Amino acid sequence: MLTQVFRRWSLRRRLDRRVPDFTAVNRIVVMCTANRVRSPFAALYLLRRLPESVHVISRGVLPGGRGCPAEAIAAGALHGLDMSRHEARTVTATELLTTDLVLTMELRMAHELAVMYPAVARCIVPLGYFDASRRLDDIFDPFMLPRAEYVKAYDLIARCCDGLLHEMGC
Repeated sequence: MLTQVFRRWSLRRRLDRRVPDFTAVNRIVVMCTANRVRSPFAALYLLRRLPESVHVISRGVLPGGRGCPAEAIAAGALHGLDMSRHEARTVTATELLTTDLVLTMELRMAHELAVMYPAVARCIVPLGYFDASRRLDDIFDPFMLPRAEYVKAYDLIARCCDGLLHEMGC
């Protein structure tokens, strides 16, 4: 337990030293594994609150083409978001290399992307970094779980997005 706490503290300190200037962000890529549950919700949540000049897309690392599950659509509707037309898409190197901020749902994904794309490593930040609890946890994937788990995940994502919006001055 103490080791895990120290690891999170150490990671937070490293992120604090290298994160971009959030007030200068114009292009955001929100990423999760399949781009069917977490990243589409986060992208829509941010789009609704950011100025039109900020471009936000959601992507995944797995092959795309599928829509959001019914539980995700219902949970998103509780936040006033329509996820019914979303179609999963796979991130491209060009999208990563031309963005100001890459938000990941998991610490592992942030690390792997930073290793694969060192040119944009300073732009890659786990969304959990912006949680008011300062715990820097992964945002769990509720895929194939009951709707209540989607609601919990979306509440956490919304809280983290609100933290980012605060950092951006929005």
